[in-house]
Amino acid sequence: TILLSGIFLAACNNGFLDKEPLSNVTPEQYLSNEANLGSYTIDLYNLLPTHGQYGWGTFEADNHTDNMAGMQPSAMYAPGQWRVEQTGGAWDFTPFYRCNYFLHHVLPKLERNEIEGNRDAINHYVGEAYFLRAFSYFQKLQELGDFPIITDIFPDDREVLTAASERRPRNEVARFILQDLDHAIELLGNTAPNGGKNRLGKM
Repeated sequence: TILLSGIFLAACNNGFLDKEPLSNVTPEQYLSNEANLGSYTIDLYNLLPTHGQYGWGTFEADNHTDNMAGMQPSAMYAPGQWRVEQTGGAWDFTPFYRCNYFLHHVLPKLERNEIEGNRDAINHYVGEAYFLRAFSYFQKLQELGDFPIITDIFPDDREVLTAASERRPRNEVARFILQDLDHAIELLGNTAPNGGKNRLGKM
């Protein structure tokens, strides 16, 4: 019993049992090769408008304007019906967090050449993230005008988040969108890697 206990303790001390769970993937492990980056950014395509099964996609934004009449009457013309929703709405920072999370972990690794794979493909995926963040900010510029410019990820701390949520003038938001688009133009390839036809490209 004493001998077995000694072997067990020795195994614990030399790190044999001190390992990361194989079912958990950390950012340091996941965002470290070309395939991981491609998988992450293709999931960000959900930020783009879609027609869906019955939706109108990009055309739906023209509902009840001088371009298109909706099939159902708008509540904005009915007294007492145009109300602010209690949840959701335009103040949703999820798109920015997802893009910022990717860029926060990938850009330092890219600078240190720690990402495995084809460099042109890696740059393309980073360019996609910049474009999708710019697109998300463009939507907020249309909906709200002045809006916070957030380029990093923050801890779940009320004071920190409140300070970061200060609205910036719309002209600064517009310049930030153009800056992200410049990054995207610089990094995106003419066509998507591996001949992918369901991804962004310059052509």
